[in-house]
Amino acid sequence: YGNYIFSVTPTSWTGVSASGASKTFTITSTRDVYVNGSKVNTENVGYSGSSSQSWATVSGATVTVGDNPNTTPRGTVITFTQSVSGKSATVSIVQLKKNSVDIN
Repeated sequence: YGNYIFSVTPTSWTGVSASGASKTFTITSTRDVYVNGSKVNTENVGYSGSSSQSWATVSGATVTVGDNPNTTPRGTVITFTQSVSGKSATVSIVQLKKNSVDIN
């Protein structure tokens, strides 16, 4: 095996609605298969995604951002990691603030 390719597009998601949203990213995760030194195939390679914040979750290539209850924007970084090679790619996320907060 060789020539592991791993990329995520786009690499940022800004202006996410304060009420939350989901977005599916395009992920390329492949490797070349060689037999006797000659390339015979390209195959898909698995990957995983993780978030450092509980309000942003990852399922496959889809990131879901929950409701932002704050009157300040917030951000996080999602890391996708290719199995076997360990190559990684990140996506920066910025979520908009709530316009107002109800005070009881």
